Amino acid sequence: MISSFGKNKLAQALINKVESVLLNESVSVDEFALIEIDNNDLIIDFDIPSEVIELTHFAILDVDKKELASASVFVPRDSDTRFRYRLTITGGRA
Repeated sequence: MISSFGKNKLAQALINKVESVLLNESVSVDEFALIEIDNNDLIIDFDIPSEVIELTHFAILDVDKKELASASVFVPRDSDTRFRYRLTITGGRA
C-alpha cells in the first residue's frame, strides 16, 4: 500500500507534468484557473472555450502531448463554464 506521504509525492510529480487539456479530442486548453494539490488530490480548473458546445471527453497531457489522465463526461455548455477535475491518487492492492 502507498503511504499518504507517497501519494502526496506522486500528486506533486504529476502536477509538474501537466501542460494542457485536450477537449473532445480537438480543442486544446493550456491556461488553468487553478492547478493545485489538496491532500492526495490533483485539482485542475479550466474554462471551457465557447466553441465547445458539449464536453464529452477530456485528456490531461504533458509537454510531449502524452496522456496523463482522461475521462469521458457529458457537460452541456450554454454559457461561460468552468470545469473542475479532481484526480485522487490512491494505493492499490497486490
